[in-house]
Amino acid sequence: MNNVISIEEINNNIDYYAREFSEGNPNLENLLKEMWARNFETVGCCTGHDNDESAKPYIAFKVNDKNKTLNLISSINKNNIRIGFTTNKGEINCGITSRNRQDIFNDIIKSLDKTNTNMYLKEVLDKVFDLNRVNFNNLIIYYDDNGNIEGIRLNTDDNNTIEKLIKDNYSYQPLNKNIYHFIIK
Repeated sequence: MNNVISIEEINNNIDYYAREFSEGNPNLENLLKEMWARNFETVGCCTGHDNDESAKPYIAFKVNDKNKTLNLISSINKNNIRIGFTTNKGEINCGITSRNRQDIFNDIIKSLDKTNTNMYLKEVLDKVFDLNRVNFNNLIIYYDDNGNIEGIRLNTDDNNTIEKLIKDNYSYQPLNKNIYHFIIK
């Protein structure tokens, strides 16, 4: 299905839409049900496909509640995953992608109700999510082998954003015209 379905419509028939969007993966189906039950508004998902290198297991959702999102991404096992954020017209979406971990969906379910906020991650996201200060197209958080934040990759064409982040004790290395890799000092 490629149609946009309102969260109200989904809530009226959760089992049907979870089955429809999960591509036959029971773990993704359960994750969709659990996220919708907690008022996460999903915007995309994929179970991953062995025959398509670009189709990785992922779930994407609107960041309607920054604290709930922060608790979720603070709690999940960050081994072999990428957490990305995109903005569109002031709306922030979060995507959690795995290169090859089919257990990523179960791991996210286990983390939905946890409240162990990573304060370092909170500090980073508080600065980045302040859309009055920072304008970006997408942002990816990279983790080292121990699950610690190694850096942030930011795609923006707004030079004011770069200046604001540099003033906030970030160092950066331009990767190309509009993409910057930030290391938190």
